[in-house]
Amino acid sequence: MSGYIVQMAADAKQFVRGSFQAPIGVCLSCDDIDQFNEKYLEIISTLLNEYSITGGKSIYSSMDIGRKFGVKRREYSEFMEKFASNIGKESCIKINFIYTTLSPSALPQGIVLYTGSNSTQKIIKVPQFLDLLSQYYPYICAWIITKRARFHGRLIVIDNIQGEITNAWEELTREHTVRIYPSGDLCNSMISASDLIVKYLDQKLLESKAFLRMGEIEKIFERYDINIISHYVGHDELDDIKPREKKSINLDEYLIRPMIYILKEGIIEKETEYIKSSIKLMEVIEKYVNTYKGGLKIIDYSQDYKFIRDRDHLIYLGDKGKEQAEYLKKLKDVIITNVDDLLKLISTS
Repeated sequence: MSGYIVQMAADAKQFVRGSFQAPIGVCLSCDDIDQFNEKYLEIISTLLNEYSITGGKSIYSSMDIGRKFGVKRREYSEFMEKFASNIGKESCIKINFIYTTLSPSALPQGIVLYTGSNSTQKIIKVPQFLDLLSQYYPYICAWIITKRARFHGRLIVIDNIQGEITNAWEELTREHTVRIYPSGDLCNSMISASDLIVKYLDQKLLESKAFLRMGEIEKIFERYDINIISHYVGHDELDDIKPREKKSINLDEYLIRPMIYILKEGIIEKETEYIKSSIKLMEVIEKYVNTYKGGLKIIDYSQDYKFIRDRDHLIYLGDKGKEQAEYLKKLKDVIITNVDDLLKLISTS
C-alpha cells in the first residue's frame, strides 16, 4: 500500500570529536519490505563484486565491511558511500538522521534522573547523560520519527539496547510493535542498512569537520539528490528521553524469536571478542541465524538464562558449552547445535 510504512529500523552510534560526544542515529522507514530486501541484496552483492571481495553471507555490518578492507581505508569509505547513495535512491525508503546535543550552560546543575514517584532522584552532568543516552539511542530515533510523523501501529525493529524506563520507551511500545535484534546489524537487512549509513555519516562528519546541526547532514548527500531529513532531539524532549525510573527495560518481552545463542566455553579471557574476531566462524553462524530470521547473541551466563525460551537455538563450541546446552535443554525445549555439525550443514546447503 503506497505511503503506508510497514516497517521502521533504527541504529545509532556515538559521534566523538575531541572531548565532544553526542549520540547520532539513522532511522529508515520502508513501505515495501520485500522490495527493500531485494534491493539491499542486489546493492551489497554488486559492491562486493566491484571490490573483488568474497562474500559468505547476505547481511553485513559496518564492522564486517571494515574487516574486509583492512588497511584500505579509502576503498572502505568509497564502498560505504556507494551503499548509502544507492539505497537512498530507492523509492520505498526514507532516511532520517537523528542527533542529540545539550548545552551544559543551560543545564549548570546537571540532569535530574528518576523523577518518578517510586525512585530516588539522581543528578548527573551533561556528558555523562549523553554517554548514557547512547546505550538506548536506537529506540529514541524510532520514537521521535513516529511521534513527529504521527504514525501508529508500525513494526519497529531496533538493534540491541540497554537502559531504564523512559517516557519515550513507554510511548513507543504502547503505540507500536517493537522487536529487538541483538546483533541486529548481522541479522536484519534494515538494521544493517541503518548501521552502514550512520557509520558513513559519522565518517563524513569527521572528514568535513562539520557541526551537528540542521543542514550539515543534508549537504553530505546533496550531489546524490537523496532526500535525507535531519531531526534534532534535545532540550525540549529531555523529560521524555531521560530515565524516569531506576528500573531496567524488560527486554524479554521484545526480543525477536527465535533467539540463537552462542555458548561460551569460559576457558580464555575476552572470549566474546575472540569469537567475534573469528571471521569464518561468525560468517557460518550468521548464515545459520539468517536462515531462521532470528536474533544472535553470545551468551552472558549471568543473565541471559532468564531470556531463553522454547524453540530458541543454542550453538556450542566445545565440551563446556555442551554441558551448558544439555542442562538448559532440561529446562526449555531448545534446539541444540554444535559448531562442527553447523559447519557441515552450511557447506552442504
